[in-house]
Amino acid sequence: MKILSLKRLAVGLFAAAGVLSSAEPASRIPILQTYTDATSTRIVVMAPDALDADRFQVVGKGEPAHIEVTRYKNPYTGGEVAHVDVSEMTLGTRYKLRVLSSDLRRVIDEREFAGLRPKRHHLKLSLASCAYDKMYRPQVWKRFNEAGSEAILFLGDNVYANRPVKIADEAQLWMRYTQTRQKFSFFYTPKLIPSFSTWDDHDTGVNNGGKDYPLLKTVSRIFGIFFGSPLGSQATFVKGPGISYVWKTPQGLWVFFDNRSFRDDPQASHKGAYLGREQLKWFARQIQESSGTHLFLIGGSKFFEKQLAHQEGYEQDYPHEFGEFLTLLRKHKGRVSFLSGDRHYSEISEVLPQYLGYKAFEITSSAMHSYTFALMLVLNKNRHRLMGTPKENFVILDLKTKRSRLEATATSRGEKRDLFVWKGML
Repeated sequence: MKILSLKRLAVGLFAAAGVLSSAEPASRIPILQTYTDATSTRIVVMAPDALDADRFQVVGKGEPAHIEVTRYKNPYTGGEVAHVDVSEMTLGTRYKLRVLSSDLRRVIDEREFAGLRPKRHHLKLSLASCAYDKMYRPQVWKRFNEAGSEAILFLGDNVYANRPVKIADEAQLWMRYTQTRQKFSFFYTPKLIPSFSTWDDHDTGVNNGGKDYPLLKTVSRIFGIFFGSPLGSQATFVKGPGISYVWKTPQGLWVFFDNRSFRDDPQASHKGAYLGREQLKWFARQIQESSGTHLFLIGGSKFFEKQLAHQEGYEQDYPHEFGEFLTLLRKHKGRVSFLSGDRHYSEISEVLPQYLGYKAFEITSSAMHSYTFALMLVLNKNRHRLMGTPKENFVILDLKTKRSRLEATATSRGEKRDLFVWKGML
């Protein structure tokens, strides 16, 4: 028989007596649901005070789910971020996460959530990057929140940590991650959506930075605190070097690369590392174990396009390693698609057959809100671009299985209307 703590016993008594009040209509603290499979999830909760484990309740029909809480104190504000790991969830059951006040008498926030088990024939995702909080566009986030996607992919520059000082120290990193999390309406929606993230340079706290940034280990830890990381027990995720990982769905293998932790200065040598030897070896193992599977390769910077000298990109800045990367992809028996952010414009680009032996596509989603202007596409002449937009937007990727191929619809959704719709076979 388990012995209840005095606080947990008090919660039960208050609930039985009807003392606990319901949550207020407007959510009060930012919450993000991160790595999720059919029966487990990690939920990240940020609050200005201590988040003792007894302050969390998970309520749902049937057998109660198991929860574990790991707390991370903000060393500069005294606030905390908590990872609420929920396991033993019942398939198909929707739950409520309740956050109690410090005296355990009131529900100060309540969110609905569920497990994630993608269907074989259909998967709908929202792709977003480049969200500078000082240029916040609430209407873009409103449409983002209403998109009805099953999962979210954050493709980098989720936090502009290199503001106001261009090379952030630890205090600025904590401040900027906290300020961004407090700002966006997505973190206050009543129904949580599983969200999977990678980073780019602004997230790390230095523009165009790589492995030589002295605080890389520090910011990697902070990124993991705010955006979570896969649980070791989740069979649909495989953790890789740095912040990289793989997500397995019926549609294919989604590989989230770490494009910063192993990255050399591109000016140092054309043989410099982008993903790095360790990450390439890990990637080779993942695709070897998933022969014939469709690969969705995800990075903060663009993969293809070498004619824009003023822009970052794998092919352009790291041609030697990019050749090794292509060799791995050519050996893979399944097809490959590419997802990226960074550019401050969204576009659909063809990947010519000369690269992989067949025509593929790179879908770039950027920016939710950052520095954009009307002539972005004109000045950034990508001759393989099929369509694009320089306006604030995100991309909805709708995948349907058609025999052995995937039918994709990519919709760029702006503040007031859809900006382009592209359909193709991946």
